[in-house]
Amino acid sequence: MAFLILFEPEIAHNVGALVRTSVCFGSKLVIIRPTGFVWDQSLLRRSAMDYFEAANIEFFDCFDEFKEAHDGRIIGTSIGFGHDYSKFEFRSNDGIALGRESTGLPKELYDKFDDSITIPIQSRSLNLSTAGAVIISRANSIK
Repeated sequence: MAFLILFEPEIAHNVGALVRTSVCFGSKLVIIRPTGFVWDQSLLRRSAMDYFEAANIEFFDCFDEFKEAHDGRIIGTSIGFGHDYSKFEFRSNDGIALGRESTGLPKELYDKFDDSITIPIQSRSLNLSTAGAVIISRANSIK
């Protein structure tokens, strides 16, 4: 099962929505610290609702710690380059990295990814939780 990796997320409501999305698609959610907010389930409860009880959330203090622990591919996301996510061949245990809401993924991380994908859109960017939902639904729909 493919899963999402949130690299230093900044907005609690986006994380809460992606907790809910991950539960709905039966995948874990990885969060690379630090977050741009104090981790408190009460802050996330409005967007995550009661999904925390079913959520499988893993935390790592840095990207390299996660990379060392993960035995599958790590797929970066970007605006404007990478493979079209809808044509990408996802595999079980792919980790799909989403960047900070304000700045995306740092350029130096792309050398550490196995591949990269993009969502072709007509405007600047999608909300982080929307992008994550679009990608994970596609990644886990292919058997």
